[in-house]
Amino acid sequence: MNSPMLNHGLRCFWLALMGSLGAAISVSAQTGAVSPVHDPTVIQTDSGFYLYSTGTGIPSFHSTNLYDWQASGRVFTQIPAWIFQELPAFKGGHLWAPDISYHNGLYLLYYCASIFGKNDSCIALAVNKSLDPASPAYRWEDRGLILKSRRGQDNWNAIDPQGITDESGRRWLVFGSYWSGIQMTALNPDTGKPLRQPPELIHLASRKDSTAIEAPFIVRQGGFYYLFVSFDQCCKGIESTYHLLVGRSPAITGPYVDFTGKPMLQGGATLVLDSYGSVHGPGHNSVVQSSGRHWLVHHFYDGNNQGARTLQIRPLYWLRNGWPVAGEPIEGPLTPLPAKPATSVAGIWDFSVNFAPAQRLELQPQGKALAETKPGSWSLNGNWLTLRWPDAAAPQGAWVDECVLAPNGQYFVGRNQSGVVIRATVSARRAK
Repeated sequence: MNSPMLNHGLRCFWLALMGSLGAAISVSAQTGAVSPVHDPTVIQTDSGFYLYSTGTGIPSFHSTNLYDWQASGRVFTQIPAWIFQELPAFKGGHLWAPDISYHNGLYLLYYCASIFGKNDSCIALAVNKSLDPASPAYRWEDRGLILKSRRGQDNWNAIDPQGITDESGRRWLVFGSYWSGIQMTALNPDTGKPLRQPPELIHLASRKDSTAIEAPFIVRQGGFYYLFVSFDQCCKGIESTYHLLVGRSPAITGPYVDFTGKPMLQGGATLVLDSYGSVHGPGHNSVVQSSGRHWLVHHFYDGNNQGARTLQIRPLYWLRNGWPVAGEPIEGPLTPLPAKPATSVAGIWDFSVNFAPAQRLELQPQGKALAETKPGSWSLNGNWLTLRWPDAAAPQGAWVDECVLAPNGQYFVGRNQSGVVIRATVSARRAK
C-alpha cells in the first residue's frame, strides 16, 4: 500500500464507513464525542476549546477542559458549490483535514477537498469572528479556493493544510500528502491566500523509500520550528501503520533535520508516537498550548473498540536537548501542576524502548536500576530523571536515557543519546 492512489482510496473508504457509525463512543482518555474523530485540530478561545475534524461539512466539537467533549455542529450545511466546479469528479462526502488558527481578528479554517486516489485537490479557507455557536457574531464565511493541485501537472498534493505565523509575523501555509511530500508557501496576511501567483513553493520534507508522508504541523519552541509529520498508512483500523515523527529547523522554511542531523528532505524524521497496546496507527496531529503547556492532539484506531477512529490528547514534553516526547493520554480534566515534584521513583515499572512490548524495570533505592537482568543506575533532579546503562558498545561506554517524570509520578518519557524513545508506566511503588 505504498502508492498514493491506493492509500488515498482506502483512506476515503474507511472514513465513509466509520462516519456511518454516527454515535459518540466513550473510550479511555477523553470522554463524550470523541469518536468518530479524524485529523483533529484544536484551538483555545475565551469560551473553551474548539476542535474540527474531517467529515461531512467539517464537524466541530467543544470542551471546557480538553477532556469532556460535546458535538457543536458543522461548519457547512452543504458542500460549497465552487468545489464541484473546480473538481468536476468530486462526488461530495467528506471535507478533509481542517486547520484552525487566529489572525487579525478572525478565526481562519483551512480545509481541503480531493478526488479519491488523485492529486486533483483543493485547499480552501473559511473565516469566522467567533467559534461559539451561541454568539451573535458566529457566522462562517467561505472564501473559496486558496491552492489547487492538478493531476499530470503538479508533483505535489494540495491537502492537509496548516496556517501558521512565524516569529516575524509572516503568514505561511504548510501542506502536503504523498507525491513529493511536504510543501510550504507564503501567504498574504490580509487575505489568507498565497502571497504570489502562481504560488512559490518551498519543499520541506519527503521520503526516499516511500511517498507515504503527510499531515504536516509546525510548532515553534525554544528557538526552533518543529515539523511534525505522519508516515505510512492510516485508515485501515487496527491494521493502520500510521506513526508520528518530527524534525526541526531554526528557520520556518527549513532545512529541517531529525535528531541525528539527517535532512527531512532525505527521509530523516525522529519518532514521537507509534502503535502500542490498544493504540493503533496514531497520527495526523495538531498541537495546542494551554496553561503554559503543550498538548499533542491526534487520532488513533481503538483496538478496544473495533478500530474506531478516536480522539486522543497527550501532554507534549520538551526535553533539555529541545526534542519533544509524547506523554500518556490525559485521564481527566486539566488541573494545576503539583506544587512539588516527586522526590523518588523507586519501584517497579513497565519499561518500553521505541514502543516495543514492555519489560520489567526495577528502580531501587539509592539510585540502583535493574532492567530484566541488566544493571544500571538512576538519578532524579526535580522532574528530570536520568537512567544510565553501562555498555561498551554505547557512546562514552553507556546508554543514557534523559527522561521527564510526569507531574502525577505515574509515568516517564524521554530519549537516549541516539534519539530512541524511552517510556515507562508505574507497576508497583516500593514502600518507603
